[in-house]
Amino acid sequence: MSYFSSDVALGRRLEHAEAAGVRKYASFTPGAEYLDTMGGCAVFAGVGGFATQAIGLGMDGPVTEAELDAVEEFYRARGSVVPLNLSPLAHATLWELVMKRPYTIREIENLMVAQASACEVGNSVARRTQPGEERTWSSVVAQGFSGLEDPPPMFDEMLAPTASISECYACYDGERMVAGGAMNIEDGVALLYGDATLISHRGRGFQTAIIQARLNRAIEAGCEYAMATVNAGSGSHRNYERLGFRLMYTRVNVKREWT
Repeated sequence: MSYFSSDVALGRRLEHAEAAGVRKYASFTPGAEYLDTMGGCAVFAGVGGFATQAIGLGMDGPVTEAELDAVEEFYRARGSVVPLNLSPLAHATLWELVMKRPYTIREIENLMVAQASACEVGNSVARRTQPGEERTWSSVVAQGFSGLEDPPPMFDEMLAPTASISECYACYDGERMVAGGAMNIEDGVALLYGDATLISHRGRGFQTAIIQARLNRAIEAGCEYAMATVNAGSGSHRNYERLGFRLMYTRVNVKREWT
């Protein structure tokens, strides 16, 4: 069993890979914008959008008050709260600046990582989606995320660019697509995200199959690591652990709201 939490260089590599992924998403999303800063990337992809977040900040060394001011203005000017995803391995200067300002915690998430070549995943019933299945995939993932049969249009709009920048995978119950997930590869790191299963089909191993399919692809592509972020204690957390993923660290996601 491998543990990684003391590996600062690996933490930096994973954060940089994820920042590259959200930067790519912003590049393919109409109206989205990004700001490269503090060794990471601040993305705006709509107010409340899942990709509207700042990733990888402070991983390359000390940061300044002026740099944080610029990030805050980037979001304030677009009518958004300031959403910072903070690694415990980020430089202490970033944490000190954040703690002096009126930030509150919005989410706690676990960053899970595995050495791709060490994962024994075998065959998977999931497969990569085919051309023409993009809208079905985004609809299924939107339903899975929202828990609604008819989610608000913003979910489909946020997910639509994913097919242009990622490898998308799906599971089927007969002819019906019932679960989905996506993967980006950045600097030898497979970024696994977008896991969602229809409520009616949860607990039947579909997410595990999609994780397996993406790991097989990551190994085929020569990736050294695979990573995913999950909520602690969730079904996703357990599924990733069963397939060999281990906790890298817990990330604290904070926000600053404007009055």
